[in-house]
Amino acid sequence: MPLTAKQKLFAAKVAGGHSQSQAYREVYSSSGTSGTVRTEAHRLAKRPEIAAMIERLREPEQLKALRIRGREAGLFQRTR
Repeated sequence: MPLTAKQKLFAAKVAGGHSQSQAYREVYSSSGTSGTVRTEAHRLAKRPEIAAMIERLREPEQLKALRIRGREAGLFQRTR
């Protein structure tokens, strides 16, 4: 089943560094208790299609960080 626009935005916010609860509150304009928001955000983030999207969105940042650390450690040389 395709993700909704809100689910995609939730995934993007989590991948971008927001906590699951913060992303859920912002995307779904939730005014529920912190426990309810935490539970619903966790449930949403664990859905396989959403978890996969979060990982896909995080991957470029992880690869970039690895390259930077590798260069700093002298493992990689920049090519021109």
